Amino acid sequence: MGFFKDVHELKKMGKEASKNFDAKTTMADGMERMKAAQELLAQQTAAASLMTTGESATAQVLASRDTGTQINMQPIVEVDLLVTRSTGGAPYPATVRQMIPNAQLGLVAPGSTIAVKVDPANPATVLI
Repeated sequence: MGFFKDVHELKKMGKEASKNFDAKTTMADGMERMKAAQELLAQQTAAASLMTTGESATAQVLASRDTGTQINMQPIVEVDLLVTRSTGGAPYPATVRQMIPNAQLGLVAPGSTIAVKVDPANPATVLI
């Protein structure tokens, strides 16, 4: 008798859960997460290309902010930089949104100077 009572309780719980389930909101949330994942994948592909074709430069960190997003427990950080290209020209500001490993978060502290890669075709595209 106990087994059938438990099955009956589970069935009741399932019906209650399905009453409160909002498929439209769940689908919209899933689509939003998928869009964010696709954007991140596109950024990673561009970053891999920039690592090989980018121009080496230096940048001074002006500010850094945690975005609240993590990938594999590593934070996505938004960093404001003042980029100085090795080919000359005036330093210019750039903002980078990138995953920074926890062990390297101290490197993006305001005031520090870091190595970056700059897209020669689009100098606003910078990779830490």
